[in-house]
Amino acid sequence: MPAVVLDTNVVVALLSPTDTLHPGARTAVEAWEANGASFELSAVSWAELMTGALRRGSDAVAALRAFLDQERDAALRIIASGAGLVQPRMVELIAGLITEEAEAGTYEPPVDPSTLGYAIVRLAEAFLFNDAVAGIRGDVDRLREVEAALLGVPA
Repeated sequence: MPAVVLDTNVVVALLSPTDTLHPGARTAVEAWEANGASFELSAVSWAELMTGALRRGSDAVAALRAFLDQERDAALRIIASGAGLVQPRMVELIAGLITEEAEAGTYEPPVDPSTLGYAIVRLAEAFLFNDAVAGIRGDVDRLREVEAALLGVPA
């Protein structure tokens, strides 16, 4: 089974039906999918998508949410699989930032950095992608508040 690493531009085009690249991106992804491809996203692309969405606010998170709604299985395999490339790399990056702050003496994590990094990533996934039942999906303001509480820092 071939593995296809999607570029940020392809994902952005898939997210927005009005994007000039949308038809081509969709056709390419569908063709690869028909050939049994699995899709991955680099940690850099994932970080660009997440950071961009969070910085742009609710509308951008809604666009990322639309991608997940329209292409749910493929999107979650790309984004939120512990067996994929994105989630483990995001955990590693966040744990690294926490470790740097702890070593610099500017932050004392309440638990080990790897566990805290994992919790932050999974919490973001829940708020952004999964938990419509709890009424929190897409609520980036509440996500920031909960992550601040988890980290023990002001929101």
